[in-house]
Amino acid sequence: MATKKQSKASKSQDSINARLQLVMKSGKYSLGHKTTLKTLRQGKSKLVLISNNCPALRKSEIEYYAMLAWRRVCSRCVRRRSWTRCAL
Repeated sequence: MATKKQSKASKSQDSINARLQLVMKSGKYSLGHKTTLKTLRQGKSKLVLISNNCPALRKSEIEYYAMLAWRRVCSRCVRRRSWTRCAL
């Protein structure tokens, strides 16, 4: 039997995971450091998700390019083992 009360963090994580699954189904995403920077330079990305365990130098580089392109960056919402980036 599942617990009736879920913590607020787990609910938000479930919401993020559901949205990520929807994006993955739509086919409009890119993974990886080089492709993320490329889409930011071209102005094609709308949102950049960065994993928690992404190296600091790469994270700051992506955030810098996103700031120049006036794009949103979410670096604390993806909790995965690998440090892949996703440009939507």
